[in-house]
Amino acid sequence: MVSNKNKLTLLSMPALASYIAGLCRGASRFTTCSDIGPSRQGPSAEVIAEAQARHSEEPEIDIEQFQDPDNECGLFAGTTYEQDDEEADNI
Repeated sequence: MVSNKNKLTLLSMPALASYIAGLCRGASRFTTCSDIGPSRQGPSAEVIAEAQARHSEEPEIDIEQFQDPDNECGLFAGTTYEQDDEEADNI
């Protein structure tokens, strides 16, 4: 049995010159993003400026146009409005 004193002595010793951290645990021959950098460049300043200009040119949507029950144009526009639908709306 190895005493605790010998274990602590090993931790205070300098590493060997040929020591590679993680090699005994199979950490060899792999590359991470930290090694090579990002996989692609981000958008250029011109592309960002164009996108921001397009975004600011979008027309404002009038929310009230969707609130008119007589002018339904959505997914359930062709269905009938029944009593149970009205009960569900009142909840």
